[in-house]
Amino acid sequence: MLPQEDPLANTPEDASAARPIVIVRLATDEGAEGIGVTFYGGAITASLKRAVDDLGALTIGEDPLRIEAIVAKLRAAAGGAGPAGMFTSRCGTFAARH
Repeated sequence: MLPQEDPLANTPEDASAARPIVIVRLATDEGAEGIGVTFYGGAITASLKRAVDDLGALTIGEDPLRIEAIVAKLRAAAGGAGPAGMFTSRCGTFAARH
């Protein structure tokens, strides 16, 4: 859980609130590792974790240096979750940090 310093859209501020998070850890056979964090909020956190797990499974065996190819594969798999959906917003956050 992370402190909820900035409330999500149209939610009341609550200084004592916390936001559940999903942590993504990626590693290659060569030892390179990366960690990402994403959240959506409340009851949808379990669904977000499942989506991250399912999409992450699609990256197994891919060349980590071919980022555009991996993103294209994930976009195709996400189907109707883009271009303005959860996948696009989270993918953009992930890509911006790498």
